[in-house]
Amino acid sequence: MDATADLEEYKFMFKQRLISGIILVLIAAFGLYMGGIVTFAMTLIVALIGYSEILRIYHIEKSSLAVIGYTGTILYYVALLFDLDQWTTAIIILFLIFLLGCYVVRFPKYKVDQMMAGFFGFVYVAVMMSFIYQIRELQNGGEFVVLLFLAAWGNDTLAYCTGMLIGKHKMSPILSPKKSIEGLVGGIVGAAILGQKVNSVVQVHTPAGELSYQILEVK
Repeated sequence: MDATADLEEYKFMFKQRLISGIILVLIAAFGLYMGGIVTFAMTLIVALIGYSEILRIYHIEKSSLAVIGYTGTILYYVALLFDLDQWTTAIIILFLIFLLGCYVVRFPKYKVDQMMAGFFGFVYVAVMMSFIYQIRELQNGGEFVVLLFLAAWGNDTLAYCTGMLIGKHKMSPILSPKKSIEGLVGGIVGAAILGQKVNSVVQVHTPAGELSYQILEVK
């Protein structure tokens, strides 16, 4: 009985994940295809949502720290939109200063781990997410962004499918009991194959060495 219930649960989770994945792919494909302000807006919205999720974990999503974080995120993206790259590092530093100032002024309302969540979430989600927009704005950026998403989603989806089908050896029983070593290998191999296929297409349209040059140009 338990085995049947587990199988039904797996089927439901797989169907739910597949449907949500298709919807996300369609939305992302539209935003990335349009480029420019559409990609910018999509990336900013996703960054704000992701950042708020991290803040919610630490119960500070409606706090002064959150206001500073959302403001810093928007300012950072506005600087990118208007090609004010020279201000991005300054915005990150000012963001940290304001966070620390809020911590001191409101002490002892906020804890150190909440402060770290506010700053780490900003860098890990908002700043990292901005590179999707920056890559898309490069020449041939569409192809490079496709490769980026295929690598991430391909790894996640193929790891899940491989683990569901043949996964037997637990990778991290305590931290993530449903992940398996077989799923890990399947995800890596699947993402590598997808990347190779995209690379063979991109090479037809992209001169050798252009990618490395453009990535350096972003910095």
